[in-house]
Amino acid sequence: MQTPFDQRGDLLLDALLALTLLGFVALGAVGLGHSAVHLSGEAAHLDAALNVSRQCLADLDQVGWHRLPQYFGAAGSAQSATLDTDVDHTPPEWLARAATLPWGKIVVRLEGLVRDGDAAAFDASIALRVSIVVSYRESQQRRHVTLRTVRL
Repeated sequence: MQTPFDQRGDLLLDALLALTLLGFVALGAVGLGHSAVHLSGEAAHLDAALNVSRQCLADLDQVGWHRLPQYFGAAGSAQSATLDTDVDHTPPEWLARAATLPWGKIVVRLEGLVRDGDAAAFDASIALRVSIVVSYRESQQRRHVTLRTVRL
């Protein structure tokens, strides 16, 4: 059975339209897949940075909070001290941990505090605040994970 002359191109046109729609759907799926891979990579780096900061905090716990100013090389009259993997003589394991991240860096700041939370010399302080900042480069941007704690 033959189709009427004016309907012969309809089937071909329907097939081309279906293929075009299928192509748009495929392009969208590829875009979503690429975004998912990118987000997964970012999440992995963020997780690694958080783990690095927790490991550094565990190292400081092993030193003992009352000995931290000496560990940082700070005088008793100082109010703060900093360890930076780019500048100071930090523990070798910290350098190794920073190297696990793309352009990784660890900065740990120690501050002496008095009762009302104001800064004080380490000799006069009753608490210590530790701020651990782990930074790395992700998609041409600098990302930071900060972990802070206060110990009495």
